[in-house]
Amino acid sequence: MTKNAYLRSDNAGCYHSAETILSLRQLSKDTGITIRRFDFSDPQGGKGPSDRYAAVIKSHIRRYLNEGHDVLTAAQFITACNSYGGVKNVHAFECQLTSRSKNKLKINDIIKLHNFIYETIAIRSNRAWNVGTGKMIILDGSANVSSKINSLVCVNPSPEPARLINSSADDHSDGAVFSVLKDSPASYSQWQSYWTSRKIINERSGNDYL
Repeated sequence: MTKNAYLRSDNAGCYHSAETILSLRQLSKDTGITIRRFDFSDPQGGKGPSDRYAAVIKSHIRRYLNEGHDVLTAAQFITACNSYGGVKNVHAFECQLTSRSKNKLKINDIIKLHNFIYETIAIRSNRAWNVGTGKMIILDGSANVSSKINSLVCVNPSPEPARLINSSADDHSDGAVFSVLKDSPASYSQWQSYWTSRKIINERSGNDYL
């Protein structure tokens, strides 16, 4: 069983934000997996594995579109993912965004910081890995951010492991969609839900990521 995690992401602004960094401690409590470090790739340093694998999903959806089908809503996207037997090792879910707070969290100069180590009472941040002692971000009142971070709720949180699930028979134009690996533990699904919600929340709110 996984007990510790070291996360790495590309440098997209929707991930590189104070909300992401400050909420990971709460995510550790929710999943039971302790996040020790979070690293962002260098700017223009290439996309992450999720983005590369997304090309497979896009090709799958494009094939479905070329046959004359519509993919305009979340429910239709799920149907497209499930077409032709689905995509190997991938589940797709329809989700709903639960808004909690519009207050923005802030870490000064976060765009310049790329490495974050989670210590007992603080987060040690560096512009470059293992260069200097780093900048300490003290976890005081801002550490309790669970009530400020919006959540993403799956319409069907317990999919069947043998196939992709169309989680809703109805169309929801404002629905959100994400995918996770098949046969993954529940905590992994929670993580995927979290990252997708962070991206959607930041993009919708016009977050300046500072």
